[in-house]
Amino acid sequence: MLNILFICTGNICRSPMAEGVLKKILRDKHLHNQVAVCSAGTLEMQDAPASENSVKACQTEFQVDISNHKSQVISKDLLSHADIVLCMAKTHSETIDWAFPDYSYKCDLLKGYAGIQSVNLDVTDPIGGALEEYIQICHEISELLDKSMGKLLAEIELNNA
Repeated sequence: MLNILFICTGNICRSPMAEGVLKKILRDKHLHNQVAVCSAGTLEMQDAPASENSVKACQTEFQVDISNHKSQVISKDLLSHADIVLCMAKTHSETIDWAFPDYSYKCDLLKGYAGIQSVNLDVTDPIGGALEEYIQICHEISELLDKSMGKLLAEIELNNA
């Protein structure tokens, strides 16, 4: 089974939305039994729920329920089990480079993994913003995941070989 880990700051906004949306995409493509998806944050926030607007954005836009999400902190154990680590911002990959250098090779920025070429590859953090900002970020994450599907399908095939 391929293991994908999403990383953001507190694991209450972007990474839980990415986790939920990717799980839905995988279910819709009947690939959910071949890929495990989870998320974590770089801040010491353990067992916090997903932000209210993250839950609302996922539910209203994609019919994805992340209301039972509990935040977790990035750890050696999570990184060791992950095959692919997708970070929402450069600071997250830098944190892994610094704190867990043995796992840096697994990391990529979500936008970079999706093939986006830009000076700024960060997915904006909507924390504290209006619901509309969360919806915009949730759609952006969904589009990035759609753009990543070819690469993910190749990874799934390699993992099953």
